[in-house]
Amino acid sequence: MKDSPSATSRSGFRSDIEGMRGIAVVLVLIYHAGATWLPGGYIGVDVFFVLSGFLITHGLVTELERRGTVSLRGFYARRFRRLLPAGTVVLLATVLTARVVASPMVAESVAIDGIWAAGWLANYRFVAVGLDYLATDMAESPLLHYWSLAVEEQFYVVWPLLVLAIVKLAGRGRRPLIIGLGTLSLVSFAWAVFDSVNNPTLAYLSLHTRAWEMAAGALLALTGWRLAGRTAAPLAWGAIVAVVASAAIFDATTSFPGPWAAVPVLGTVVMIAAGTARTNPARRLLDLAPLQRAGKLSYSLYLWHWPVLVLAEHALRRPLTAVEAVACLALSWLLSEVSFVLVENPVRHAAPLLRSPGRSLSMGG
Repeated sequence: MKDSPSATSRSGFRSDIEGMRGIAVVLVLIYHAGATWLPGGYIGVDVFFVLSGFLITHGLVTELERRGTVSLRGFYARRFRRLLPAGTVVLLATVLTARVVASPMVAESVAIDGIWAAGWLANYRFVAVGLDYLATDMAESPLLHYWSLAVEEQFYVVWPLLVLAIVKLAGRGRRPLIIGLGTLSLVSFAWAVFDSVNNPTLAYLSLHTRAWEMAAGALLALTGWRLAGRTAAPLAWGAIVAVVASAAIFDATTSFPGPWAAVPVLGTVVMIAAGTARTNPARRLLDLAPLQRAGKLSYSLYLWHWPVLVLAEHALRRPLTAVEAVACLALSWLLSEVSFVLVENPVRHAAPLLRSPGRSLSMGG
């Protein structure tokens, strides 16, 4: 099957994936704004996990097959340029603002959270304090959302090392990678199901119970599975419905991430597989300008929206009204536009950093 020219550009950009990012971040924003009609909007994070697994693995395998190896230095430099600048700006802005609008006790706690977040360990900080992410009220840490960034960052550290280890032990073919990562995915999923019952906080926030979601995207990249022909359209629409229905039906009582995260995870896998098909009219939805813009800004939007919502509650000393929550999301979007233009994009494409991976890595300390 040939890819649609509009689906995949020469640079490798896929507008369908940008649209999926847009859906994911909009679900999370609406959920965090307190919309009772979307109690499972947290599944937007699961969509991000699958997309990350797919994109990162596709890049690793492409480099491996072209060069015979993977430059860990180059890989980590790209991740640093992508994640650290905006992440650091929001982290510092949040810690400093908390000192102004929150109580001294809360401000001190936020500063501690910030240290853990800066070390890519925010998820285990919140596990250690026994925080129940789904049951918590908004007036918790304004850095709580860094848990998912920590999971992704931990994944980025481990994943290329695991790929190289499998290649070294079993050769450069894709089959050993598929078997190895498939086994890892099954173990992680079983662990997620077990911990979701026995230790829900650990299950929700940890890499070992989330790895299968990223592995699902990775396996799609490795197998090269694509949907084409008459099956692409109905399966793509069904996948979108599965993701959105999960957001509407799931709630704080849903056993998560095991086993129910499988619904949005598999839905995302199918959306990616159908995304380049010429016969997929669902792409018209994903290509809508608002979703494309939300997808482009998704990282900045995710970073800014939660601190703005939580710090507004601390400043007002009461829960936000619906109008105030919408105003906070509007402010978050404005901040995202500014940080994308002034911080995220310039650093990501800075010529000196592109020429020197070492300079990019130095940003991590």
